[in-house]
Amino acid sequence: MTDILPISFLIGVLLIFLDKVSVKFGFSNLRKGPQTLHKKSISRFGGIGIFASLLIISIFSDVPEYDFIQTLLFCSLPVFILGIIDDFQVNIQPAIRLLIVFPSAYLMYFFLNIEAYSIEIPLIDELFSFKWFSILFICFALAGMVNAFNMIDGINGLVLLFCLSICVSVLIFPSVYIDSSITLFFVALFFSVFGIFILNFPFGRIFLGDGGAYFLGMAVSVGLIKLYQV
Repeated sequence: MTDILPISFLIGVLLIFLDKVSVKFGFSNLRKGPQTLHKKSISRFGGIGIFASLLIISIFSDVPEYDFIQTLLFCSLPVFILGIIDDFQVNIQPAIRLLIVFPSAYLMYFFLNIEAYSIEIPLIDELFSFKWFSILFICFALAGMVNAFNMIDGINGLVLLFCLSICVSVLIFPSVYIDSSITLFFVALFFSVFGIFILNFPFGRIFLGDGGAYFLGMAVSVGLIKLYQV
C-alpha cells in the first residue's frame, strides 16, 4: 500500500521537470489574475499524480478490494478531465462546468449506488420516494462538493491537508463499521495525496490544479457517503 506514495511523488517530480522544459519552449504555466501570487511558471497538474498513482496501483494489484477504486476512478473521469482542460487555461463557462460535473455524479449513482435517502426535513424527505428526485439531489450535492473543494484551493497545502485529515479521521476514529474496500480506498487516497503534498507544501513546487481539486472533491465525498451506506 505504501508503494503508492513513491509513485505519486515521482509523477509529481516528473510533472515539475516537464513544466521547466516547457518554459524553455515558451509555454509558461503562469496565469494572470489577482489571486496569482507566484512569479514563475509552476505546474498545475498535481492532480494527475494523485489520479495516476491510484490508477496504476489499482490496475496492477490483484487485491479484490481495489475494484472500488477502479470504479471510482472511471466514474470520476468526466470531472477530472474537465479540471485538466481548465488547467490548460481553456476558458469554460460556469454553467457548462456544472453540466459536465453531472455525468460523473450520475455514474457514481449508477455504478457505486451513491444515493440520497433523507436529509431529515419532513416535507422534503417525502420527495426522496421519487427516484428522479433522489438522483437529481445527489447530482447537485456532488457537484456542489466538487466546486467547494475548488473554492478552498488556493494556498499551498490547504486542500491536500484537508483531505489528509479526513483520511486519518476516518481510519483512526471510525464511527461506523468500515468495509474493507472503503478502508483500502482511504489508505490509498492518503498516500497518493501525501506524495503531492510533500512537493506542494510549503514552497509550492507543484500545484494541485483544478483537475486535482475536482477529483478530490468527488472522491472524498463519494468515499464518505459509501462509508455510511455499508
